[in-house]
Amino acid sequence: MWVGSNDTSRVIRIDPETYRIRARISVAESPGLFSDLYSVRVGAGAVWAARGDRAIVRIDPRTNRVVARILLPVPPHDIAVHGDDVWVSVSSYEG
Repeated sequence: MWVGSNDTSRVIRIDPETYRIRARISVAESPGLFSDLYSVRVGAGAVWAARGDRAIVRIDPRTNRVVARILLPVPPHDIAVHGDDVWVSVSSYEG
C-alpha cells in the first residue's frame, strides 16, 4: 500500500498485512524543502507522485527510490495510470 504525506512530501510504503511502514521516500527536490504532494498512483511498473511544484516523480517499487523527476510547465493536480499509460491532469494551462 502506498500513501502520500502532503505535510512532509513523502510517499510512504505500508505492508498491507502487518500495517507496518516499510519505506519513507522523500519526493521533495532537496532535503528539508517540502512541497504539496497531490496524488500517488501505482502502475506502468512504477509509483507516481504529483508534486505541487510542477513535477511528477517516478519511484521504483523494487528499490523504493526516486528514479526520475519530470518537470511540467504548470503544477500537476492528479495522476491516472492504465496499463503502460500515465495521464496527468493540471489545474490550469496557458500554453
